[in-house]
Amino acid sequence: MTYLEAVNSVLRKLREDAVATVSENVISQLVGDFINVTKKEVEDSWKWNALRYTTIVTTSSGVFRYILTGSGDSPLIQDVWNDTDNSRVRKTSMSHLNSLFIDSSVQTGAPSLYGINGVSTDGDLQIDLYPKPDGVYSIDFNMVLSQADLSADSDIILVPSRVVELGAWALAVSERGEDGGASYNELDAKYKNALSDAISIDAANQHSSETTWCVN
Repeated sequence: MTYLEAVNSVLRKLREDAVATVSENVISQLVGDFINVTKKEVEDSWKWNALRYTTIVTTSSGVFRYILTGSGDSPLIQDVWNDTDNSRVRKTSMSHLNSLFIDSSVQTGAPSLYGINGVSTDGDLQIDLYPKPDGVYSIDFNMVLSQADLSADSDIILVPSRVVELGAWALAVSERGEDGGASYNELDAKYKNALSDAISIDAANQHSSETTWCVN
């Protein structure tokens, strides 16, 4: 479902006229905001298969700090692999890494540890690798990433769109105060039940999709 389709679906439920673009009027813009608020809430509620990505970091000799471009500051890192050596790269604390880096004989070689070291100026996660790479390695960061806020009419909702639609409808009714008999509590209960059902379905499919990733 597109952003515009979701907005128009909620508008119909509110007995409002459909619009040609989300930015057409104040009501459609407000519903668009509710769609994005609910989308983020749904995204944060589960490790959705649709939000799984692999970001590949290609190392250079002597460089240990890298940026996970496009990750934002709060991705959920599932696991990390050194694809070049077919070995796992394990997470450790920056305190541990700092103790290794201040050693007079810093090891170089294939990275086997990583730590999260703040964010870049673009707001993406920064990671440090250890040992310090002694050459080119492909490090696969398998993550769950939230979709950016919907903005274009044609943007596709990646998480279950019906759930997002129900949650946005509930928020709209709460804002308006009435909906011809439908109460916020009733609609919110429908939204939460739909979310629970969607999580159960996604969880059942996750076993076979565990190693299926979209490459950034």
